[in-house]
Amino acid sequence: MKIAKMLLSLFVAFVSVITAVAFIAPQKAMAQTDDYYTTDYEDYDWESYYDDYSYDDYTYDYTDEDAAAALLGMTALSLPVIIASVCVGLVFYAFSSIVYMTIGKKLKEENTWMAWVPVLNMYYMTKISGLNPWLFLLFFVPIANIVMIILTTYKIGLRRGFESWVGLVGGLGIFIPIVYYVFLGYMAWGEPSKPATTA
Repeated sequence: MKIAKMLLSLFVAFVSVITAVAFIAPQKAMAQTDDYYTTDYEDYDWESYYDDYSYDDYTYDYTDEDAAAALLGMTALSLPVIIASVCVGLVFYAFSSIVYMTIGKKLKEENTWMAWVPVLNMYYMTKISGLNPWLFLLFFVPIANIVMIILTTYKIGLRRGFESWVGLVGGLGIFIPIVYYVFLGYMAWGEPSKPATTA
């Protein structure tokens, strides 16, 4: 129970920080003083300003080599980001597979290997939550897939014997992925207050 309270406190603190950064910081950064708007632009001689510049003085001569170099530079910059994203994605995929396999074993479910197979893992997650397994098809429907993640996580928490808020906060954590994975791990290896509801 102490771990659950600590996780809830961390979740609330994290949401508070995100809210502050997302809503307060941009307003502070964009705030302008009244002095910024006091310049009288109507009296400025814009005609002479534009006469000082001649667009004919500028030439743009881009060759195929320049375009290839620019493309190569963009690829070189984006490649590490793509590789890092794939690696992070694989780590989270492996973690969630281990979590669902562990939960399945503790609930005495069969075919825990499904947790590792794409698409089948959605079927398996729906099955161990206690819902009709064929509801997993809703994972392929926009918006409904978010509802399914929240619902299955909530139901899995209940089946494991945790208080209802554990599964609910874990499911809602899908909007802040680190919270989602922390609560998944807690539901897999934490000690519930009640015995698990096995099949």
